[in-house]
Amino acid sequence: MELYQRDRSILTRTLPYYQFKRDFTTVNDYYWGAGSALQAVAGRVRHMKSSDDFHTELGLVQQKYDKPLGHTPQKYAQQLMVSNRWHRLLTLVTLTSAFERYLTAVTTTAIASDPVLEPGFPKKIDGLTLAKYRLQAGERSTEALTKGEWSGRLAAFRKYFGTVPSILQSHEGTLETMRNTRNQVAHSFGLDTSSMPAHSAMLIGARRKTTPNFDAVSVSEATIKKWLATIDACATAIDGHLLPNFIGGYEIAAICIEWIEDRDRLHKATGIRLSGNGSDARKLGKFLGELLAYPVQHETAQAIIDYIDRLLIYLLSRLALLALFCIRHVRTASRTRSARASCRMSWRSHIP
Repeated sequence: MELYQRDRSILTRTLPYYQFKRDFTTVNDYYWGAGSALQAVAGRVRHMKSSDDFHTELGLVQQKYDKPLGHTPQKYAQQLMVSNRWHRLLTLVTLTSAFERYLTAVTTTAIASDPVLEPGFPKKIDGLTLAKYRLQAGERSTEALTKGEWSGRLAAFRKYFGTVPSILQSHEGTLETMRNTRNQVAHSFGLDTSSMPAHSAMLIGARRKTTPNFDAVSVSEATIKKWLATIDACATAIDGHLLPNFIGGYEIAAICIEWIEDRDRLHKATGIRLSGNGSDARKLGKFLGELLAYPVQHETAQAIIDYIDRLLIYLLSRLALLALFCIRHVRTASRTRSARASCRMSWRSHIP
């Protein structure tokens, strides 16, 4: 069995996906943790009388709470209601930000792995060769994938990666609703000053008393639960398309290239102690194991090093093919020009 294969990762998902899942878990924990606390406190405050000392009953006796929470249970109940609404809205903002960060990272990785963007392996241009020899294959912006309406984002995804996963396509409407709602949250304080000069917008917005239009940006708990599931499903579908078709074993090998070039810098940046014993393969295996929180045997690390060493042969073979293509192209063009010249002379000889 081959220990390293360019067309598949030793991990089941991409590194951006694992980061997204950590972010997603954090958002999920925040939503349910803070939400349950708000509901529990609001349930107690709801049954209090105006004369009740809610600070003492709720254990909020520190001086820092005296002014911010007011002096009556009714005032505090209003604050809790506003907090509960903003709790859901801020969950949406954080969730969509995490998803867009993932989308930027995973598509950037796919482009780096396969600059030509043709699904399948082997690659016409291996991104690892470019990484090792610091070569460039032109820039492909990912902005169209993360900015604007979702219809445009999916069109850009299809242009780059051939097809759009069916799950992602089916959730286009929900994703667009989330985007619009997130933008409403971001713009809920102040005026719509998009048509004004920046200086005028600043002055008018600073002087006019405005409050957030809560009715326009309200999101229910059922909707938030649905959106959490939607984002999770879309990220999983995207990863399932890009990893086997465009990324494969690129990520780990790219890290290895960085480690081989300057291991001290990489260990310092990650905070992982450099092992002083054993071969380079064992040191690399230990580093990868700690970095990925996944056991990497030294045999696998050695196989990756061997693959990277063979990239020079790959590069030379590609250059040879390119040279052969250019020679054939020049010869073909030369014969074509000669044929065209002969035709012109023959044509002219028939002109009286």
